[in-house]
Amino acid sequence: MKIRNNVIHFIKSKTFIISIIVVMIFSTFSIGISSSSNKDILECYFGNITNSWYIFTLLIIGLINTTKIFNEVRVNYNYLERFNNKYEAYSNFIFITTIINTIIFLIALLFPIIILIFYKKLPFNNTIYDYYKIKYYVYIIFHIIKILFILNILINIFLITSLLIGSKKSLLLFIIILLDITITPYNYTYVNTILKFTLRPKYYFLPLPYSSFILEISMTILYISLLICIYNLLFYMFKKIKKDIY
Repeated sequence: MKIRNNVIHFIKSKTFIISIIVVMIFSTFSIGISSSSNKDILECYFGNITNSWYIFTLLIIGLINTTKIFNEVRVNYNYLERFNNKYEAYSNFIFITTIINTIIFLIALLFPIIILIFYKKLPFNNTIYDYYKIKYYVYIIFHIIKILFILNILINIFLITSLLIGSKKSLLLFIIILLDITITPYNYTYVNTILKFTLRPKYYFLPLPYSSFILEISMTILYISLLICIYNLLFYMFKKIKKDIY
């Protein structure tokens, strides 16, 4: 019940409302660009959510939203005194912000479909995803789940890193990630072995041709598992050497 009340409280905040407005405006703008060269609703939608600048925007909004909520929580002693220690408070906060960010990301990822159906009125051809010969909507669902997991874990890593080394150094690290997603060359190569595994997040946000759908799922699970391990290691370090979060 406490978690539910906290989630509702933050959903009613100005930060959350502004985040929703921004993602809806950006979704409308990006759909206007991507739909100009596509005739099928699924192909247009997939092109939109795998656009590097679209991912960039979601990451920025998630980082700002998380930072704003954290800054509000760390000075809210009525909230903090409910917990036995700072680590319990931090874990609760991470859980809440993950829920809130997931809501924002889902709206950002699903709102373009509404635009395509009711405004652009593009046809639904139930096309096949060429790489794997599976239904396009099946692959899109997988890709949405992948985006949600990776976005949330990266943002949580940013927060715990900022607590360990300071927000400025942590921000520099994420600027590098953001620049990598948007500016650095995208090596569109065929992936036929797990030996081509990479740590660069852009290759999990943007489409790559894998030899099979199973291989892509396996690579994705491996990457997400590695990110979770990194986060857990940072949290362990935080518990051992960091004195305070507020």
